[in-house]
Amino acid sequence: MVRLTREAILATQLARELVHVPEWGGSVYVQEMSGELRDSWEHAVMANRDNARAITVVRTTVDENGVRIFKDEDAEELGKKSAGALSRIAEVSRRLSKLGVQEVEDVKGNSEPDRSDDSASA
Repeated sequence: MVRLTREAILATQLARELVHVPEWGGSVYVQEMSGELRDSWEHAVMANRDNARAITVVRTTVDENGVRIFKDEDAEELGKKSAGALSRIAEVSRRLSKLGVQEVEDVKGNSEPDRSDDSASA
């Protein structure tokens, strides 16, 4: 097994995939979330659970150099676009970022603590 060095780890690149979006008449790059972006995404989805797909698309759609093409504030307007396009891009983002549907649902439903299994309440 190869032992990684600090330099080798810091030199790694995020995965990126070109996704065809027929609803928009072209293709976009979708990039996996970094750890920092994942934390920011979780916070944003918890604050606005009704627009999770658009928030995901805004944060993971990039140009050929890996630079985001949307700003965070574009999520509201983007959320009014094709659900098919948003779902397709968000699905690729979740796959690249190793986010299962359950993890997304957990984040969306995690704004209130679940006290149903609180063993200290006895």
